[in-house]
Amino acid sequence: FTIDPRPPANQGLRAADADRDYALRLLEQARLDGRITVAEADERTARATGARTLGELLPLVGDLTAVAPTGPYGQANRGRRFVRGEAMC
Repeated sequence: FTIDPRPPANQGLRAADADRDYALRLLEQARLDGRITVAEADERTARATGARTLGELLPLVGDLTAVAPTGPYGQANRGRRFVRGEAMC
């Protein structure tokens, strides 16, 4: 994410294309890992695509990530591809 969506003050901020793309990558990886079903991935993907704020994206991926990236929020994962269980630069 371009901005940490967890603080309540940030949840009303507009989501950038990069934020939606990041959420979509997380959802796809969770589907490939078997953590969510195809139907759930489809439903969450549709909601993520239409999300206008960071607060709308957070519940869609909040249960799929456990650790915040190091450094400024989001910097560690910027520009990475996620492929079946591993992050590739």
